[in-house]
Amino acid sequence: MRLSDGSLSQIVYLGIPHPDNDRALDIRGTGFLLAHDGHTYIVTAAHVAVDLDESLAVRLNRQDNELGDLA
Repeated sequence: MRLSDGSLSQIVYLGIPHPDNDRALDIRGTGFLLAHDGHTYIVTAAHVAVDLDESLAVRLNRQDNELGDLA
């Protein structure tokens, strides 16, 4: 299935950062951004969320098709 270019800007990658490389991410799943009532939320599947802990990192797509920074 091909997503529209506008949809790609709402997809995020969820994972655990590598301790020895601040640009590397062990991806555990994906999610999407949802704006509601003045707040932005990350929506993902329950099986992805339970696999993550306080060391969660989020990577977003950039307009130039490069990898975004970890947040």
